[in-house]
Amino acid sequence: MSLNAGSYFAMSADWVKSLQVIAGTIGATLIFWSVLLRNKFVRPTRHELVILTIGFAAIFVWWVSREATYANLLIITAISIGFLPTIEGVWRDPNNEEPLAWYVWMSAFALGIIVVALRYSGQPQDFAYPVVGLVLDSTVAFLSRKSRKLRFALGQ
Repeated sequence: MSLNAGSYFAMSADWVKSLQVIAGTIGATLIFWSVLLRNKFVRPTRHELVILTIGFAAIFVWWVSREATYANLLIITAISIGFLPTIEGVWRDPNNEEPLAWYVWMSAFALGIIVVALRYSGQPQDFAYPVVGLVLDSTVAFLSRKSRKLRFALGQ
């Protein structure tokens, strides 16, 4: 299980709330192995090294504090920073992304928010991951929408 899924589950102590994070982990793991098996790895950029450093910091913080919430919030920070190149790229050219996958993830995060609300246990931090995910994916979906692509093509 990934640091994100593990820390979210440890923080929320709820498998149902954690299902979305676990599904995302499975998807990311499949993509990782696909890239690995195709020998498509390249040297990490400075941006990626910052994200990796935050991930290691999250592990250290969780180990020292025994508090999964801090680790999960650091991972959410790393995920947010990881989105910046995608957001910048689709801001510059909406054709860099197709919105369908982002709409699917938006829906998943919206459902995640509903699940957390329905199973609310007095832990507002359980909302952090799905809310941030919804905002990030909505941003990419909004910037890559068809109407923006048409305006971009017309040079507006």
